[in-house]
Amino acid sequence: MYLVECHFKDDAERRRIEYIVKKYKDDVKRSAGMVLIVENEGILDRFLVELKSKLIDENVKIYKIEGVEVKTPPQSRSIEMEFPQKPHSVNAFIDYFVIKRQGELKQQLPGYHRWYQILTRKGKVDLEVEVTARDRTTLKARVEGFEPAVSLIANELEIDLRYFKQGGKGL
Repeated sequence: MYLVECHFKDDAERRRIEYIVKKYKDDVKRSAGMVLIVENEGILDRFLVELKSKLIDENVKIYKIEGVEVKTPPQSRSIEMEFPQKPHSVNAFIDYFVIKRQGELKQQLPGYHRWYQILTRKGKVDLEVEVTARDRTTLKARVEGFEPAVSLIANELEIDLRYFKQGGKGL
């Protein structure tokens, strides 16, 4: 048995957590009562005596918990394409792609090297894009996160880039 503590910054994140809990409703249960974490073992005995003096014994369950570090490596997918368009046009198109998905710019390095973050219903992804110009404009992109969000954004980006590369003419 594991106690999973989830913090959220807004109502949208809370709803995402509730959706996931509903999805695993047979194996993940919400506490029927109040969950308390006693971090100071020195007061545990006094606290429990006082708590049990006010409640029926069957209504108080005590578990010893310890932190578990779960390392789930993110997945990534790379995209590389050449374009006849100028680097600033390709970069502007990437900005449009990210804005269309309510993403945001997280970091920008000199030239056309940027990191974005996009939140979807399928999850969050980081998008790293570098646009360089030699004979032709080259775009290297890496989508990183967890499935199915990585595939969703990578597939949409590839489709949109092919469309953009052809000047907006059908695929």
